[in-house]
Amino acid sequence: MNPRRISGLVFSALIAAQLLAQFPLVNTAPGTIYVLGSLSSGTRYIGPFYPEDGQPGTRTIYNMDLTVHRVLNYPAPPPNMRWVNMGYITEALFDTDPSTIEFTMGAMSVNGPNAFAAFVLREDASVLFSQNPGSLTNGPIFTDVYGPIFATDEGTFMTVHTSGVQGPPVNIYQLPGTLPCMDCFGAPVADDIATGGTIHADPISGMALIPNPAQDEMWIRFNEGISAEVISIIDASGREVMRTMITDRSLSSLSIAHLANGRYTVSALKGERFIGSMPLLIAR
Repeated sequence: MNPRRISGLVFSALIAAQLLAQFPLVNTAPGTIYVLGSLSSGTRYIGPFYPEDGQPGTRTIYNMDLTVHRVLNYPAPPPNMRWVNMGYITEALFDTDPSTIEFTMGAMSVNGPNAFAAFVLREDASVLFSQNPGSLTNGPIFTDVYGPIFATDEGTFMTVHTSGVQGPPVNIYQLPGTLPCMDCFGAPVADDIATGGTIHADPISGMALIPNPAQDEMWIRFNEGISAEVISIIDASGREVMRTMITDRSLSSLSIAHLANGRYTVSALKGERFIGSMPLLIAR
C-alpha cells in the first residue's frame, strides 16, 4: 500500500477519535424515543404512540438515563371509535395535583373521518373530561392558526369543536392549571410533542407519504374511497408553509425542495373540510 495512503488513513483515524471525544455517547435507546419537553418537573423521553383499534393501552415516559419515569395508561375508546392522537402531556394543566400526569386524547369513528371525541385523561386511565362529539383539532382548516389550549393573563383555556372535526359551535373551557412557558400560546416550543402533536402515524386509513423521510419531492397516495382536493403542510410551530390543489385523487407528486429540514404535518382537505393528516420528516 502507498505510504502516503497509510499516513492519510492514520491521520483520518486520529481526527475521527478526536471528534468522538468531543461528543461522547452517553446512552443508546433500544427502541424509538422522542424528547418530551412539556413536563414542569423537567425534560424526559417518551416512547411512540401506536394504539390498537378499540383497545386500552400504555405509553412509557423515561428519565434521561432511560429508566422508567412513569407509565401512562389509557382506557378503550368509545364503541365504534379508535384512538388517533395523544397530546398536552403535563403535570400542572388539567388539575392541581403536580404528582400526577394528565394528557389529552382524540378518538375517531371507525366508520368515517368526521366523527371525533375529545378526552382529558389521568395517567391511571381515569377520565377528567370528555366531549363526544368533540375535537381539539386545529391548524389548516383555519386562516388564523391557533392552539386549542392557550394561556392568557386571565387564565388558561381550552377550545373544543362540537361538530365533526372543526365545529362550529366551539365550547370554551377554563382549565385549573397552566403549561410551562415553552408551551404557552405564542412562545417557541422545544418539540411538537410538547404542544400536543403526537399524532398517530395513520389517522386515516388509505393515505400514505412516499418517501418519508423525504428530501425534495414526495408522493401522496390515496386508496379508493379517500377523496381530497387540497394538501396543506404545517411546520412544527403550527404555521402553514405550503398549500396546493391536487388533481389526481389517487396519486399526487409535490415538490418540497423549498422547505427546510424538520418535522411537518401534511393534511388533506376537501374544500375546507378536514379529511386527515400524517407526520412528515424532511431530512437531506
